[in-house]
Amino acid sequence: MPDNAMASDIGPELDVLRSALEALAAQGASEEMSGHLAAIEKAYQKLLFSLDRARKDKEVQFRLLTRTTTDLRTALAETEDRVRRRTRQLQERTEELGASNQALEQALADLKSMQAQLVHSEKMASLGQLTAGIAHEIKNPLNFVINFAEVSLDLIRELRAELRPMLALAGSERASVAEELLVDLEQNVGKVREHGGRADGIIRSMLLHSRGHSGTFQPTDLNQLLEEYAKLAYHGMRAQDSGFQVTIETALDPGLGAVNVVPQDLGRALLNVIHNACYAADAGRRGNTGEPGLVLISSRKLPQAVEVRVRDNGNGIPPELREKIFDPFFTTKPTGVGTGLGLSIAFEIVVHQHHGEIRVETEPGKFTEFILKIPQPVAAPAATAAKPSAG
Repeated sequence: MPDNAMASDIGPELDVLRSALEALAAQGASEEMSGHLAAIEKAYQKLLFSLDRARKDKEVQFRLLTRTTTDLRTALAETEDRVRRRTRQLQERTEELGASNQALEQALADLKSMQAQLVHSEKMASLGQLTAGIAHEIKNPLNFVINFAEVSLDLIRELRAELRPMLALAGSERASVAEELLVDLEQNVGKVREHGGRADGIIRSMLLHSRGHSGTFQPTDLNQLLEEYAKLAYHGMRAQDSGFQVTIETALDPGLGAVNVVPQDLGRALLNVIHNACYAADAGRRGNTGEPGLVLISSRKLPQAVEVRVRDNGNGIPPELREKIFDPFFTTKPTGVGTGLGLSIAFEIVVHQHHGEIRVETEPGKFTEFILKIPQPVAAPAATAAKPSAG
């Protein structure tokens, strides 16, 4: 039992004892009894003094214990707060280190991908030079084929004129057979000249595409440019993949007229966009859509610009990738298939060189449509050009 409680319990008894001693003293006790009573009274006073001092000591100890407990609680709270702050700092630092590691890993992966794409680009550049050389070598004999086909047509016409009097004397049946032979020969030579001209157009497009320098602005038949580069993109895809199955349809504005552009550079941009659309349409045919691959190329004249649209029915572009499609070296194709430069080059040619606009509209799983708008006449060079938002 605590001393305070004990003093409280014996207090009434001490008061009773003191009252009894006072009563005895009042009754006139003997001298010896008075001495005993005085001794008892003295002991009683000492006991009260001791109890009071013990009570005060306990109060001091209690206050000291209370203050010590309070100090310990404060110190414990401060320690817990410091531990929490330090733990939070360690967690933040751990998250920062984790993010830094992820960024470094992504940078390393991007660097490896860029290295592979640069190697592929170098190979493609070498292949382009080789293609240009081969195209030059093919163009010379092809010119002879076309020229001799035209000469042969002239000779056939002269031969018909020379034979007409003799065939009239030879009889109608022999004249009819000879005329049929001349017509067949003329048609065959005409086909040689026609397809030779198509081959010559493809070779000229290849040579223009292989040039590394920019040309000058000049009035150009944009519809013809679209048709030529659509054929070039189609035959290029067929040459790379025998299983390629995509139909290219055109809806070209006949009133477009001559457009002031750099034909070889704009042709390179169109080729990249059309090639990309052909790849997407064929991938969609083999993948999720299951529909026949289709690329629709259209042109139309606007009040102060011309517009070209290239639409495919492929898988579309996911929202998280739309802002990156014009970035250099960004590609969703497997390594070795795409360099990540096609749309970036198209952006540079259309926006920076021709001061136009290129944007994309897409719906995942349904379609992607690139829209190229070129002002007419071409505006003065701008200081800067911002990339478009994809939407």
